[in-house]
Amino acid sequence: KTADREFAHPGEELTFTIRFTNHGGRPVYQVQILDHLTPRIEYISGSAFSKLNGVLDVTDESGGTQLLSFQLSEPLEAGQTGEITFRVKVR
Repeated sequence: KTADREFAHPGEELTFTIRFTNHGGRPVYQVQILDHLTPRIEYISGSAFSKLNGVLDVTDESGGTQLLSFQLSEPLEAGQTGEITFRVKVR
């Protein structure tokens, strides 16, 4: 997971990118990518993007955190890579 910049102030936006790879020799099914966001940032609705088909679910958790869960719709083939980008707003 990387951010598009190192520092941001309240009210500013950041873009995060999560990269993943299937290093195994076989397809992986029902792949789910999870990311817990700290209370200092908030997911910007509709900002997630991936070239791979999938469904994003955002759950508000206790203490102001959010859980982002991206479920791939298709298997991740052996050696295949992917990435998910999304924006957040600094609180």
